[in-house]
Amino acid sequence: MEKTGVAYGMFNSSANKEDIERELKAIQEYTQTDSKMELKLYGMDEFRKATKSPRELIDLLDKADVYPIFPSSRREEIGEPSPTLAKDLDYVLEASQKGIESRVVAESTRDILSGIYCLFEKENPFVKTIVYERDGSYWELPE
Repeated sequence: MEKTGVAYGMFNSSANKEDIERELKAIQEYTQTDSKMELKLYGMDEFRKATKSPRELIDLLDKADVYPIFPSSRREEIGEPSPTLAKDLDYVLEASQKGIESRVVAESTRDILSGIYCLFEKENPFVKTIVYERDGSYWELPE
């Protein structure tokens, strides 16, 4: 049986869910992400309550700190970064693709989140993290 790779990109955005969803296919094309990759956007509360959301991942969100990425043009103005708990982020982008390892799906998810940042958050700090499942545990994709 062919395995399905799955990754989760958690992030903040000033855009509403419908605006992000409307642009996902264009972002997927722009970032040259495989069109066979399935994307599902959740609000964080919606994701946490969904019965199919992995419990181990939900527990991880309650503990994991995420630091913002600053646009270099505003680094001095914004000051020192402070962490946010992953559970307090706005959105979860679930990405999956048959026959592809979860780490590869996570790398593509990083590209898509970068596209979301460029489209909606260019001048703001971007708070995001990407995790994928490997051997029954969740791993954060390094920057």
